[in-house]
Amino acid sequence: KLEALRRQVVTREELDPAGRAEALGLFEAFDKIASRLLDVVAAMSANANDFSLQAKAVDPISDELKRITAAEVARAKERSVWASRIAGGFILLSALLGLGCVIVVGRMLHAAVTSKIVALTQFAGSVRDGNLDVSVDMPGNDELGNLAGSLNAMNRRIRDLVVNLEEKVRLRTLELAEKNRELDKKNQELAVVSLTDRLTGLCNRR
Repeated sequence: KLEALRRQVVTREELDPAGRAEALGLFEAFDKIASRLLDVVAAMSANANDFSLQAKAVDPISDELKRITAAEVARAKERSVWASRIAGGFILLSALLGLGCVIVVGRMLHAAVTSKIVALTQFAGSVRDGNLDVSVDMPGNDELGNLAGSLNAMNRRIRDLVVNLEEKVRLRTLELAEKNRELDKKNQELAVVSLTDRLTGLCNRR
């Protein structure tokens, strides 16, 4: 059939040389691919026969291996059961020890944190009551230590502001008292001027 198609392409006059050459090239490629496919099919058939022979030879060996594997799996399951029981005991013991450690550490941390919070609360109450001379001693670089340092700094600033305000009020009071004395003196002078004649110094008539 391929040769007949080639002859038709060669003898057909309405095809141009380029189309005829392209068609012949495609026929050649198809012929090569078909030959290769036949070779591959033949090789696969030979391999299939080899595999069949090998399977017949390997089947007894595989059956023995399956029996040995099943026995080993059974022994492994038995060992895994004992191992799982031992591991479960260790895990339970470790969990109990870990829980005890967590409880002890939690109580210690709670006591430490609670004492610091109580100290901060007492400090805040003293400042609220107007006692600005107190301070909270809480060394450390944790959050509560930093909070204590900030509260001490804020208390010092408030104390400085209150002291400065009292001093300013005292100075302003003295200044106002001085102004009042000057004002009283000027009022007395005005009263004298209003009662006497500026030229004669005699009392004015009413």
